[in-house]
Amino acid sequence: MTTQQTFRAALAACTTLVAATAGAQLPNGSAAAAGMAGSFTAAARGADAATWNPANLGLPGNPTFSLRALSAGGVSGLDPVSWGDFVGYGDGTIPRDVRLQWVDRVAASGAQSGAVEGGATAVAFNVGRLGVHVGSVGYATASLSPDAVEALFFGNAGRTGQPRDLALAGSSLRAGAFATAAASYAHPLGEVAGGRAALGVTAKLVRGVASLRAQDAGSSVTASDIAVRFPVVVSHGTDAGSGTGVDVGAAWQGERVTLGARVENVVNTFRWDETALSFRAGSASFDGTTSSSDFDERPYADAPQPLRDAIAAERFAPAIGAGLAFRGAHALTVTADARHQLGGDDAIVIGPRTHVGVGVESRALTALPLRAGAAYVTGGWQAAAGLGLRLGAFEIAGAYTLRDAAAGRASGVMLNIVGVR
Repeated sequence: MTTQQTFRAALAACTTLVAATAGAQLPNGSAAAAGMAGSFTAAARGADAATWNPANLGLPGNPTFSLRALSAGGVSGLDPVSWGDFVGYGDGTIPRDVRLQWVDRVAASGAQSGAVEGGATAVAFNVGRLGVHVGSVGYATASLSPDAVEALFFGNAGRTGQPRDLALAGSSLRAGAFATAAASYAHPLGEVAGGRAALGVTAKLVRGVASLRAQDAGSSVTASDIAVRFPVVVSHGTDAGSGTGVDVGAAWQGERVTLGARVENVVNTFRWDETALSFRAGSASFDGTTSSSDFDERPYADAPQPLRDAIAAERFAPAIGAGLAFRGAHALTVTADARHQLGGDDAIVIGPRTHVGVGVESRALTALPLRAGAAYVTGGWQAAAGLGLRLGAFEIAGAYTLRDAAAGRASGVMLNIVGVR
Protein backbone atom coordinates (compact mmCIF):
# COMPACT_ATOMS: atom_id res chain seq x y z
CA MET A 1 0.00 0.00 0.00
CA THR A 2 1.40 3.43 -0.96
CA THR A 3 1.60 6.28 1.53
CA GLN A 4 -1.19 8.04 -0.39
CA GLN A 5 -3.42 4.98 -0.05
CA THR A 6 -2.52 4.74 3.63
CA PHE A 7 -3.51 8.36 4.09
CA ARG A 8 -6.86 7.82 2.44
CA ALA A 9 -7.47 4.72 4.54
CA ALA A 10 -6.68 6.63 7.72
CA LEU A 11 -9.09 9.42 6.82
CA ALA A 12 -11.81 6.98 5.77
CA ALA A 13 -11.61 5.02 9.01
CA CYS A 14 -14.01 7.23 10.91
CA THR A 15 -16.63 6.94 8.16
CA THR A 16 -16.55 3.17 7.82
CA LEU A 17 -16.88 2.71 11.56
CA VAL A 18 -20.32 4.25 11.60
CA ALA A 19 -21.58 3.50 8.12
CA ALA A 20 -22.05 -0.11 9.15
CA THR A 21 -24.52 0.86 11.92
CA ALA A 22 -26.70 3.09 9.96
CA GLY A 23 -27.29 13.71 16.60
CA ALA A 24 -28.38 12.47 20.64
CA GLN A 25 -29.45 9.01 21.69
CA LEU A 26 -32.66 9.20 19.65
CA PRO A 27 -32.13 9.72 15.92
CA ASN A 28 -34.14 12.26 14.01
CA GLY A 29 -36.64 10.22 12.02
CA SER A 30 -38.07 13.18 10.13
CA ALA A 31 -36.77 14.35 6.76
CA ALA A 32 -38.92 17.44 7.28
CA ALA A 33 -36.87 18.35 10.36
CA ALA A 34 -33.63 17.72 8.46
CA GLY A 35 -34.82 19.87 5.55
CA MET A 36 -35.55 22.73 7.98
CA ALA A 37 -31.96 22.54 9.30
CA GLY A 38 -33.06 21.03 12.61
CA SER A 39 -35.38 23.83 13.74
CA PHE A 40 -38.23 21.57 14.78
CA THR A 41 -38.70 21.71 18.58
CA ALA A 42 -42.07 23.46 18.40
CA ALA A 43 -43.19 22.00 15.05
CA ALA A 44 -42.76 18.26 15.76
CA ARG A 45 -45.96 16.29 16.17
CA GLY A 46 -46.96 12.65 16.46
CA ALA A 47 -44.20 10.17 15.68
CA ASP A 48 -41.57 12.95 15.67
CA ALA A 49 -42.32 14.27 19.16
CA ALA A 50 -40.23 11.76 21.15
CA THR A 51 -37.07 13.05 19.48
CA TRP A 52 -37.86 16.76 19.52
CA ASN A 53 -40.29 17.53 22.37
CA PRO A 54 -42.60 14.99 24.05
CA ALA A 55 -44.92 17.77 25.30
CA ASN A 56 -46.12 18.36 21.72
CA LEU A 57 -48.06 15.09 21.97
CA GLY A 58 -50.50 16.91 24.27
CA LEU A 59 -51.22 19.91 22.03
CA PRO A 60 -54.32 20.45 19.87
CA GLY A 61 -53.88 19.08 16.37
CA ASN A 62 -51.63 16.23 17.45
CA PRO A 63 -52.56 13.27 15.22
CA THR A 64 -54.49 10.37 16.69
CA PHE A 65 -52.02 8.08 14.93
CA SER A 66 -48.86 8.63 12.90
CA LEU A 67 -45.98 6.42 11.83
CA ARG A 68 -42.42 6.75 10.57
CA ALA A 69 -40.27 3.81 9.57
CA LEU A 70 -37.13 3.12 7.56
CA SER A 71 -35.64 6.57 8.05
CA ALA A 72 -31.89 7.06 7.84
CA GLY A 73 -29.44 9.87 7.34
CA GLY A 74 -26.06 11.27 8.25
CA VAL A 75 -23.45 13.94 7.72
CA SER A 76 -19.75 13.36 7.03
CA GLY A 77 -16.79 15.42 5.98
CA LEU A 78 -13.03 15.97 5.91
CA ASP A 79 -11.19 19.25 6.44
CA PRO A 80 -9.05 20.96 5.23
CA VAL A 81 -8.27 18.20 2.69
CA SER A 82 -11.76 17.12 1.64
CA TRP A 83 -13.18 14.07 -0.10
CA GLY A 84 -13.55 16.23 -3.21
CA ASP A 85 -9.80 16.76 -3.32
CA PHE A 86 -9.32 13.04 -3.97
CA VAL A 87 -11.72 12.97 -6.93
CA GLY A 88 -9.84 12.18 -10.11
CA TYR A 89 -6.98 10.32 -8.49
CA GLY A 90 -8.81 7.06 -7.79
CA ASP A 91 -6.27 4.54 -6.52
CA GLY A 92 -3.48 6.12 -8.51
CA THR A 93 -0.52 8.18 -7.35
CA ILE A 94 -1.18 11.71 -6.14
CA PRO A 95 1.37 14.09 -7.70
CA ARG A 96 4.05 15.40 -5.36
CA ASP A 97 3.13 19.07 -5.85
CA VAL A 98 -0.50 18.29 -4.90
CA ARG A 99 0.61 16.46 -1.77
CA LEU A 100 2.79 19.44 -0.84
CA GLN A 101 -0.18 21.79 -1.21
CA TRP A 102 -2.29 19.53 1.00
CA VAL A 103 0.39 19.33 3.69
CA ASP A 104 0.58 23.15 3.67
CA ARG A 105 -3.18 23.39 4.10
CA VAL A 106 -3.14 20.98 7.03
CA ALA A 107 -0.26 22.86 8.65
CA ALA A 108 -2.14 26.15 8.31
CA SER A 109 -5.28 24.59 9.79
CA GLY A 110 -3.46 22.88 12.65
CA ALA A 111 -4.80 19.38 11.96
CA GLN A 112 -6.54 17.18 9.40
CA SER A 113 -9.97 16.33 10.77
CA GLY A 114 -12.63 13.83 9.79
CA ALA A 115 -16.09 13.47 11.30
CA VAL A 116 -19.29 11.57 10.66
CA GLU A 117 -22.61 11.32 12.47
CA GLY A 118 -25.62 9.28 11.45
CA GLY A 119 -28.80 7.63 12.61
CA ALA A 120 -31.53 5.27 11.56
CA THR A 121 -35.11 4.94 12.80
CA ALA A 122 -36.52 1.44 12.68
CA VAL A 123 -39.98 2.58 13.75
CA ALA A 124 -41.55 5.58 15.46
CA PHE A 125 -45.26 6.05 16.04
CA ASN A 126 -47.81 7.69 18.29
CA VAL A 127 -51.25 6.70 19.48
CA GLY A 128 -52.81 9.84 20.88
CA ARG A 129 -50.62 11.24 23.64
CA LEU A 130 -48.35 8.17 23.74
CA GLY A 131 -45.29 7.95 21.48
CA VAL A 132 -42.72 5.22 20.83
CA HIS A 133 -39.38 5.48 19.02
CA VAL A 134 -36.80 2.75 18.30
CA GLY A 135 -33.59 3.63 16.49
CA SER A 136 -29.80 3.85 16.51
CA VAL A 137 -27.19 6.59 16.24
CA GLY A 138 -23.44 6.66 15.76
CA TYR A 139 -20.57 9.07 15.45
CA ALA A 140 -16.84 9.11 14.79
CA THR A 141 -14.17 11.79 14.84
CA ALA A 142 -10.56 11.57 13.74
CA SER A 143 -7.68 14.03 13.88
CA LEU A 144 -4.20 13.80 12.35
CA SER A 145 -1.46 16.26 13.31
CA PRO A 146 0.34 18.11 10.48
CA ASP A 147 3.47 16.04 11.06
CA ALA A 148 1.43 12.82 10.90
CA VAL A 149 0.01 13.86 7.52
CA GLU A 150 3.52 14.69 6.27
CA ALA A 151 4.80 11.32 7.45
CA LEU A 152 1.97 9.48 5.71
CA PHE A 153 2.55 11.33 2.44
CA PHE A 154 6.36 11.44 2.39
CA GLY A 155 7.63 8.98 5.02
CA ASN A 156 10.61 9.86 7.20
CA ALA A 157 12.27 11.55 4.23
CA GLY A 158 9.88 14.43 4.79
CA ARG A 159 8.55 16.84 2.22
CA THR A 160 12.04 18.12 1.32
CA GLY A 161 13.58 14.69 0.77
CA GLN A 162 15.88 15.32 3.72
CA PRO A 163 15.03 13.27 6.84
CA ARG A 164 13.84 15.33 9.79
CA ASP A 165 12.20 14.65 13.12
CA LEU A 166 8.39 14.55 13.05
CA ALA A 167 6.18 14.53 16.17
CA LEU A 168 2.78 12.92 15.78
CA ALA A 169 1.26 14.12 19.08
CA GLY A 170 -2.36 15.26 18.83
CA SER A 171 -3.58 12.50 16.53
CA SER A 172 -6.68 10.72 17.82
CA LEU A 173 -9.68 8.60 16.88
CA ARG A 174 -13.00 8.29 18.69
CA ALA A 175 -16.22 6.49 17.76
CA GLY A 176 -19.40 5.16 19.32
CA ALA A 177 -22.71 3.60 18.29
CA PHE A 178 -25.89 3.31 20.34
CA ALA A 179 -29.34 1.73 20.08
CA THR A 180 -32.26 3.34 21.92
CA ALA A 181 -35.87 2.45 22.65
CA ALA A 182 -38.00 5.30 24.01
CA ALA A 183 -41.56 5.88 25.17
CA SER A 184 -43.09 9.35 25.50
CA TYR A 185 -46.22 10.68 27.15
CA ALA A 186 -47.77 14.15 27.30
CA HIS A 187 -50.24 15.57 29.81
CA PRO A 188 -52.40 18.53 28.69
CA LEU A 189 -52.62 21.41 31.19
CA GLY A 190 -55.67 23.02 29.64
CA GLU A 191 -55.93 26.73 28.85
CA VAL A 192 -52.95 28.85 29.86
CA ALA A 193 -52.49 32.51 28.86
CA GLY A 194 -55.01 32.27 26.04
CA GLY A 195 -53.59 29.07 24.57
CA ARG A 196 -53.24 25.37 25.33
CA ALA A 197 -50.28 24.02 27.27
CA ALA A 198 -48.84 20.59 27.93
CA LEU A 199 -45.99 18.84 29.72
CA GLY A 200 -44.26 15.73 28.41
CA VAL A 201 -41.70 13.14 29.39
CA THR A 202 -39.62 10.60 27.45
CA ALA A 203 -38.10 7.53 29.10
CA LYS A 204 -35.20 5.87 27.26
CA LEU A 205 -33.36 2.56 27.36
CA VAL A 206 -29.89 3.02 25.82
CA ARG A 207 -27.49 0.26 24.77
CA GLY A 208 -23.92 0.85 23.73
CA VAL A 209 -23.37 -1.14 20.55
CA ALA A 210 -19.74 -0.22 19.88
CA SER A 211 -16.97 1.97 21.26
CA LEU A 212 -13.48 2.88 20.08
CA ARG A 213 -11.04 5.39 21.47
CA ALA A 214 -7.38 5.92 20.53
CA GLN A 215 -4.89 8.64 21.36
CA ASP A 216 -1.30 9.14 20.26
CA ALA A 217 1.09 8.64 23.18
CA GLY A 218 4.37 9.96 21.81
CA SER A 219 4.77 8.58 18.29
CA SER A 220 7.69 10.01 16.33
CA VAL A 221 9.53 9.75 13.03
CA THR A 222 13.22 10.61 12.97
CA ALA A 223 16.06 10.32 10.49
CA SER A 224 17.09 7.00 12.00
CA ASP A 225 13.92 5.30 13.22
CA ILE A 226 10.14 5.20 13.34
CA ALA A 227 8.30 4.72 16.64
CA VAL A 228 4.52 4.39 16.80
CA ARG A 229 2.72 4.65 20.15
CA PHE A 230 -1.04 4.69 19.56
CA PRO A 231 -2.92 2.84 22.36
CA VAL A 232 -6.47 1.78 21.50
CA VAL A 233 -9.48 0.78 23.61
CA VAL A 234 -12.18 -1.03 21.65
CA SER A 235 -15.36 -2.92 22.52
CA HIS A 236 -16.12 -6.48 21.50
CA GLY A 237 -19.62 -7.82 20.88
CA THR A 238 -22.68 -5.58 20.54
CA ASP A 239 -23.51 -5.16 24.23
CA ALA A 240 -20.78 -2.79 25.35
CA GLY A 241 -22.75 -0.52 27.67
CA SER A 242 -26.22 0.33 28.92
CA GLY A 243 -28.26 2.83 30.86
CA THR A 244 -31.55 4.70 31.12
CA GLY A 245 -32.41 8.31 30.48
CA VAL A 246 -35.22 10.81 30.93
CA ASP A 247 -36.10 13.89 28.86
CA VAL A 248 -38.75 16.44 29.82
CA GLY A 249 -40.55 19.04 27.73
CA ALA A 250 -43.12 21.82 27.86
CA ALA A 251 -45.22 23.34 25.09
CA TRP A 252 -47.79 26.08 24.56
CA GLN A 253 -49.95 26.61 21.48
CA GLY A 254 -51.89 29.71 20.58
CA GLU A 255 -53.90 30.57 17.50
CA ARG A 256 -50.88 30.79 15.20
CA VAL A 257 -47.84 30.44 17.45
CA THR A 258 -46.45 27.38 19.23
CA LEU A 259 -43.67 27.57 21.83
CA GLY A 260 -41.70 24.59 23.06
CA ALA A 261 -38.82 23.80 25.39
CA ARG A 262 -37.00 20.57 26.23
CA VAL A 263 -34.28 19.37 28.58
CA GLU A 264 -32.64 16.17 27.37
CA ASN A 265 -30.97 13.81 29.83
CA VAL A 266 -32.32 15.27 33.02
CA VAL A 267 -31.30 11.81 34.18
CA ASN A 268 -28.99 9.49 32.26
CA THR A 269 -27.21 6.50 33.74
CA PHE A 270 -25.41 5.23 30.63
CA ARG A 271 -21.97 3.73 31.24
CA TRP A 272 -19.62 1.62 29.14
CA ASP A 273 -19.19 -1.91 30.48
CA GLU A 274 -15.49 -2.38 31.25
CA THR A 275 -15.83 -6.17 30.89
CA ALA A 276 -16.81 -5.60 27.23
CA LEU A 277 -13.73 -3.49 26.48
CA SER A 278 -10.20 -4.54 25.55
CA PHE A 279 -6.89 -2.79 25.03
CA ARG A 280 -4.24 -2.91 22.32
CA ALA A 281 -0.92 -1.17 22.82
CA GLY A 282 -0.73 -0.15 19.15
CA SER A 283 3.04 0.13 19.20
CA ALA A 284 5.62 -0.47 16.48
CA SER A 285 9.21 0.52 15.86
CA PHE A 286 11.76 0.28 13.07
CA ASP A 287 15.38 1.50 13.19
CA GLY A 288 16.43 0.51 9.70
CA THR A 289 17.62 -2.91 10.79
CA THR A 290 15.26 -4.39 13.32
CA SER A 291 11.55 -3.96 13.87
CA SER A 292 9.02 -4.83 16.55
CA SER A 293 5.28 -4.40 17.06
CA ASP A 294 2.59 -5.02 19.66
CA PHE A 295 -1.02 -5.06 18.55
CA ASP A 296 -2.12 -8.01 20.71
CA GLU A 297 -5.39 -7.82 22.59
CA ARG A 298 -5.01 -7.31 26.34
CA PRO A 299 -7.36 -6.81 29.30
CA TYR A 300 -8.88 -3.35 29.59
CA ALA A 301 -7.15 -2.92 32.95
CA ASP A 302 -3.80 -2.76 31.10
CA ALA A 303 -4.83 0.40 29.23
CA PRO A 304 -3.07 3.65 30.23
CA GLN A 305 -4.84 5.47 33.04
CA PRO A 306 -5.56 8.64 30.97
CA LEU A 307 -7.33 6.51 28.36
CA ARG A 308 -9.38 4.70 31.01
CA ASP A 309 -10.28 8.02 32.64
CA ALA A 310 -11.51 9.33 29.29
CA ILE A 311 -13.69 6.24 28.74
CA ALA A 312 -15.14 6.57 32.26
CA ALA A 313 -16.03 10.20 31.50
CA GLU A 314 -17.97 9.33 28.34
CA ARG A 315 -21.51 10.16 29.46
CA PHE A 316 -24.61 11.64 27.87
CA ALA A 317 -24.70 15.13 29.34
CA PRO A 318 -27.84 17.29 29.56
CA ALA A 319 -28.90 19.36 26.56
CA ILE A 320 -31.32 22.29 26.61
CA GLY A 321 -33.40 23.65 23.79
CA ALA A 322 -36.30 25.95 22.95
CA GLY A 323 -38.24 26.62 19.78
CA LEU A 324 -41.03 28.61 18.12
CA ALA A 325 -43.31 27.74 15.22
CA PHE A 326 -45.48 30.29 13.44
CA ARG A 327 -48.27 29.09 11.17
CA GLY A 328 -48.73 31.76 8.55
CA ALA A 329 -51.04 32.16 5.60
CA HIS A 330 -50.96 29.99 2.47
CA ALA A 331 -49.91 26.80 4.36
CA LEU A 332 -46.58 28.34 5.40
CA THR A 333 -44.85 27.44 8.68
CA VAL A 334 -41.80 29.30 9.98
CA THR A 335 -39.73 27.92 12.86
CA ALA A 336 -36.86 29.08 15.04
CA ASP A 337 -34.77 26.97 17.43
CA ALA A 338 -31.90 27.31 19.90
CA ARG A 339 -30.17 24.29 21.48
CA HIS A 340 -26.99 23.64 23.43
CA GLN A 341 -25.37 20.39 24.57
CA LEU A 342 -23.60 20.63 27.92
CA GLY A 343 -20.71 18.53 29.27
CA GLY A 344 -16.93 18.55 28.95
CA ASP A 345 -14.67 17.39 26.14
CA ASP A 346 -15.16 13.73 27.07
CA ALA A 347 -18.98 13.90 27.04
CA ILE A 348 -20.74 12.00 24.25
CA VAL A 349 -21.78 14.73 21.81
CA ILE A 350 -23.41 13.84 18.49
CA GLY A 351 -23.70 16.81 16.18
CA PRO A 352 -22.81 20.46 16.91
CA ARG A 353 -22.83 21.50 20.57
CA THR A 354 -24.72 24.71 19.76
CA HIS A 355 -27.47 25.26 17.18
CA VAL A 356 -29.41 28.48 16.56
CA GLY A 357 -31.47 28.44 13.40
CA VAL A 358 -34.61 29.04 11.42
CA GLY A 359 -36.65 26.87 9.08
CA VAL A 360 -39.57 27.19 6.71
CA GLU A 361 -42.05 24.72 5.27
CA SER A 362 -44.51 25.41 2.47
CA ARG A 363 -47.49 23.15 1.85
CA ALA A 364 -49.06 25.39 -0.77
CA LEU A 365 -48.78 22.38 -3.06
CA THR A 366 -50.36 19.74 -0.83
CA ALA A 367 -48.72 16.84 -2.62
CA LEU A 368 -45.28 18.50 -2.75
CA PRO A 369 -44.20 20.04 0.60
CA LEU A 370 -41.02 22.12 0.36
CA ARG A 371 -38.60 22.81 3.23
CA ALA A 372 -35.48 24.90 3.80
CA GLY A 373 -33.48 26.16 6.73
CA ALA A 374 -30.24 27.69 7.95
CA ALA A 375 -28.49 27.79 11.30
CA TYR A 376 -25.47 28.93 13.22
CA VAL A 377 -23.73 25.85 14.60
CA THR A 378 -20.60 25.64 16.72
CA GLY A 379 -17.87 27.43 14.81
CA GLY A 380 -19.79 27.96 11.58
CA TRP A 381 -23.05 27.45 9.73
CA GLN A 382 -25.44 24.83 8.41
CA ALA A 383 -27.94 25.00 5.56
CA ALA A 384 -30.49 22.46 4.37
CA ALA A 385 -33.29 21.89 1.89
CA GLY A 386 -35.86 19.14 1.55
CA LEU A 387 -38.74 17.86 -0.52
CA GLY A 388 -41.65 15.54 0.14
CA LEU A 389 -44.11 13.61 -1.97
CA ARG A 390 -47.47 13.23 -0.26
CA LEU A 391 -50.24 10.92 -1.43
CA GLY A 392 -53.19 11.02 0.93
CA ALA A 393 -51.93 10.03 4.38
CA PHE A 394 -48.59 8.73 3.04
CA GLU A 395 -45.42 10.72 2.49
CA ILE A 396 -41.92 9.97 1.21
CA ALA A 397 -39.40 12.71 1.93
CA GLY A 398 -35.73 13.55 1.62
CA ALA A 399 -33.33 16.31 2.64
CA TYR A 400 -29.79 17.52 1.93
CA THR A 401 -27.53 19.22 4.49
CA LEU A 402 -24.38 21.30 4.03
CA ARG A 403 -22.30 22.29 7.05
CA ASP A 404 -19.12 24.33 7.51
CA ALA A 405 -18.26 24.43 11.20
CA ALA A 406 -15.62 23.82 13.86
CA ALA A 407 -15.38 20.13 12.92
CA GLY A 408 -14.79 21.04 9.28
CA ARG A 409 -16.80 20.96 6.07
CA ALA A 410 -19.45 18.27 5.85
CA SER A 411 -22.49 17.31 3.83
CA GLY A 412 -25.15 14.64 4.13
CA VAL A 413 -28.55 13.34 3.16
CA MET A 414 -31.61 11.94 4.90
CA LEU A 415 -34.38 9.79 3.49
CA ASN A 416 -37.71 8.87 5.07
CA ILE A 417 -39.25 5.92 3.23
CA VAL A 418 -42.44 5.37 5.26
CA GLY A 419 -44.46 8.23 6.69
CA VAL A 420 -48.13 7.98 7.64
CA ARG A 421 -50.23 10.71 9.20
